[in-house]
This record gives sequence, C-alpha cells and structure tokens, in this order.
Amino acid sequence: MLGKQGWHFLAHPDSLVTSVFKANYFSLGDFLEAVEGSNSSFVWRSILQSQIVLKHGCRWRVGNGAKIKVWHDPWFNDSDNFYVDSFIVPGCEDLLVKDLMDIEGRNWNFELLHGLFQQRDVAAISSIPISSFGREDIWIWHYAKKGLYIVKSANHVARAVLRDQRNFSTPVCWLKLWKLLISPKLKNFIWRTCRDLLPSRLRLNQRDLQVDQTCVLCGQEEDSVHALLKCPLAIDCWKLIGVDYSRIVYAEFRSWFFSLFQQSNSKCIAKFCAMAWSLWGSRNQLI
Repeated sequence: MLGKQGWHFLAHPDSLVTSVFKANYFSLGDFLEAVEGSNSSFVWRSILQSQIVLKHGCRWRVGNGAKIKVWHDPWFNDSDNFYVDSFIVPGCEDLLVKDLMDIEGRNWNFELLHGLFQQRDVAAISSIPISSFGREDIWIWHYAKKGLYIVKSANHVARAVLRDQRNFSTPVCWLKLWKLLISPKLKNFIWRTCRDLLPSRLRLNQRDLQVDQTCVLCGQEEDSVHALLKCPLAIDCWKLIGVDYSRIVYAEFRSWFFSLFQQSNSKCIAKFCAMAWSLWGSRNQLI
C-alpha cells in the first residue's frame, strides 16, 4: 500500500498531498529522485521504502515529450532497462524527448537519433509511437496493460527485487547503492551490471547473436568482468583512482563491487560507479 502512495506522487503531481510532500522532501525533482533527509518523518521514511519497487516498474509514456529528460528519465519500453544507454553528448545535457522529434512533433528525427545514440537506443526510440494529438507525457506502471499501478503486480516486482538481494547475499550493500547520491541512470547501470545484463560480446553470443566474442582492445574473450575489470585499459583506469588490481580476483562483477562497498565510503563508491560507467561507454564507442 505504501507503493500506491509513492505512485500517487508520480501520477498526480498537482494534488494537494503530493504538493505537501514535494515541498518538504523532493522539491527539485520527483519521487524517484527523493532521498530520506536528516529530519524525515516516520510517514515519509515508510513511503520511501517503496521507491526501489517503483524504480523497477515505473516509466514515462511518451506523449509530446515535453516533460521527459532524455538522459536521466526512464522512458524506454524495455523491461531490462528503461533508460538510454548512450553517453551524454556535451552541450545536450538538458535535452528533452520533444527535441528528438521533427518540427511538427509527429515523427522522430532519425538523422539526429543516429548522431546522438548507440544502435540499441536508436532501435528502442524508433519503436516508440508518437502521439498525433500532442498528448502530455504520463507516468505508467510498465507491467499493467492500461499502465495503472496494481498492488498485485507491484508485489511480484517486490519479490523479484528481494530475490535479487538474496542472490547478492549482501542486501545491506544493495540498499546502500540505491541511497547513493548519483543519477538514477548510473544506479540502473550498476544494477544491470551486477545482474550480468550488460550486452557484452560473450552474452550476445549466448543469446544466439553471432558476433565476434573477443575484446576490441586486447583480443581476449569479452564478458562484462573482462570489459570493466580485467582488460588492460580497465586495469590502468582503476589504478588511476587508487583501486588495487590485485584485489580484482572475482569471477563476477557484483562480488568485486560489493567487496569494495563494504570497505569504502559513499563518496568512493560513487567514484567507482562513475569509472565503471565510463569504461563501458569507452568500450561502446570503439565498437
């Protein structure tokens, strides 16, 4: 039921209840970007517990594109990742989805899409229909046909999140990740990496997509651990920010990441997240 209140904050931003909570706890953004704060009420702390479930189930439905931030908001119809994967283009930091449409706002500007995004993102955007009536963008629950929040559906998502936490065997670290003061897009990237969902060359072959399995930099077999931790370029980059390569002995990214999580403060963890994101972006630019 707490999730239903969090959903109300998103779906009804102009209601009196939302206005009161927004003024006190998330005045500069929406509920998905809110943090607990130092003097939070018991009610707010309780509602905030539902945020992780909403992050896994809510996304924007594109209308006129005027409300949706291209790089930071969840707006793709993709259960694995609602966010844009491509790196932010300098000078386009504040881009809105409407800026990706043609002058009349009825079709995507495909020339612009190919200039800004990776192939995966271009395909995802191209598959999104544009409203011919100029309707406003709205928040929807991804796992319901009509887009409305359903408690039963949210419970399924919550159980999946709990399973992930148990699989990681470090739920405290996992919860700390969601509380980091970094962009939702970056949190989503780390979450996907920990679940081994990145489209590495090895993983693409496992999905029956016939691509070269070797790393474009060193020629070794490329999975996500290699791309982010064991490639010579990655090793040099981690050394630059003071991470001892001798500790990178894990077969899974999540095991290594959480081992650092338990020994580092939030500022360092944010730096580790940014480095992993940068390494993956550099790798994509070379393909």
